[in-house]
Amino acid sequence: MSAPLPDHIDILRLARQGSKLVGRLSLDGMARFRQGILLQDDIVNTDQKPVLKDVLQEHQDIGFANIELEFGEDDEHNLFINGKAQASVYMTCQRCLEPMLVELDVSFLLGVVEDEARAGRLPGQYEPLVITGKSSSLPEIIEDELILSLPLVALHEVDQCSASTLMTSVSAKGRGKGDGQEDDKEENRLNNPFSVLSTLKKEGKKH
Repeated sequence: MSAPLPDHIDILRLARQGSKLVGRLSLDGMARFRQGILLQDDIVNTDQKPVLKDVLQEHQDIGFANIELEFGEDDEHNLFINGKAQASVYMTCQRCLEPMLVELDVSFLLGVVEDEARAGRLPGQYEPLVITGKSSSLPEIIEDELILSLPLVALHEVDQCSASTLMTSVSAKGRGKGDGQEDDKEENRLNNPFSVLSTLKKEGKKH
């Protein structure tokens, strides 16, 4: 298990020294990020508690983000942070409304500047990070990147979603044998290019 990282760091010093930080951060202090995910207390109180309890035990890093940060200075004397953050979180599947595990894995390259004017002059590969003092909040920096990595709509894979399974079952029961044959005929017609050509010719005769 990775060691915890400090909440506050001196980014300018670390970048000029070419330092590297590897460890983990708790998600507890990331209030904005936590608004977009399910918290552990919410998960274990659902109807899926017996199943999810085993899953939570297998994912010991839930509630934490694993971080790798490389600080440095490029040939043009731009200070940067080359980083990677990974986290396992739960979100609500928007199809079945049940909890689902989401693996977040985000890489980022930040150009460190001390004012907005310098931010506008950074090379295009850098995402500006404006710092205003000697000490910067590491959780806030990582939180921004994790928020951007969240899926806009969380959905189980179709074969893992209870709502998809239910809809497939209902659809299969509601389809009669005759309907299935008609569907097969229509599919064969569409897959036959000569059949499509024949249809176009018939339509042309109407004009």
